[in-house]
Amino acid sequence: MTAYIIADTKVYDAENYERYKALARPVAESLGGEYLARGGEMRVDDDDLWSPTRLVIISFPDAATANAFLDSEEYAPVKAMRREYSDSTLVVVDGAPPPEADAVPAARRIEVQRAIAADPATIFEVLRSPSGHVDIDASGMLMSSSGDPATAVGDRFTIHMDRDSLRDFDLGEYDVEVVMTAFEQDREIAWTIDGQMKPPIGHVYGYRLEPIDRGTIVTSYYDWSGIHEQYEPMVDAIFPVVSEQNLRGTLGILARRVAPGAPRPTADTT
Repeated sequence: MTAYIIADTKVYDAENYERYKALARPVAESLGGEYLARGGEMRVDDDDLWSPTRLVIISFPDAATANAFLDSEEYAPVKAMRREYSDSTLVVVDGAPPPEADAVPAARRIEVQRAIAADPATIFEVLRSPSGHVDIDASGMLMSSSGDPATAVGDRFTIHMDRDSLRDFDLGEYDVEVVMTAFEQDREIAWTIDGQMKPPIGHVYGYRLEPIDRGTIVTSYYDWSGIHEQYEPMVDAIFPVVSEQNLRGTLGILARRVAPGAPRPTADTT
């Protein structure tokens, strides 16, 4: 956080004080200091507590750097000159945080888990497959697919979509490209969407797989924290594209696909 040195100075020896000023500036600037005011004209509106004489304001990247300047070996002899040729009151004060630092941003990620009675390899095979995506979809948007199963980051396949089940935006029937952003065999797979909206939105869907006794803990996540800045003004209207209920429903369908009729393994999930 930016910090400021504010000094009020009454100069007694103007000629030698000019020498002080010439020596102080390069020391301050070497530590990122920037002079914002240096003895300019003032308007004093109220002086109940303080009647300023000559104000200097220097900004620094943070309070630690401002204090380092005041305590530095380089500034010590220069400081002695200031004290010899003037009287001063000097403070270091933190600047105000930017408005966005005060706000707590809303979470832009959903994660759900389910224990499934199948090994990670069996589950991963479904998740890397275009037809697997369609088969386990709980949103009702994924109609069919084309392309080969993914084998690495950057691989693509096509999903044929119909958004009618959500009844939010009338896009008709359309295609999107699923683009792999994470691919760790039998452990994690994630993808983003290259679809109708340009530039691509930048939201990410993914799964993490953790083997347990008699099965796998499957974590499904949907993350829109890295969306393109063009969509920021409409983030509250668009996201999340799929709900937590949709993600949980997809996990249920996935369990039915890979372990039909098998009891769910015992595990703590959220």
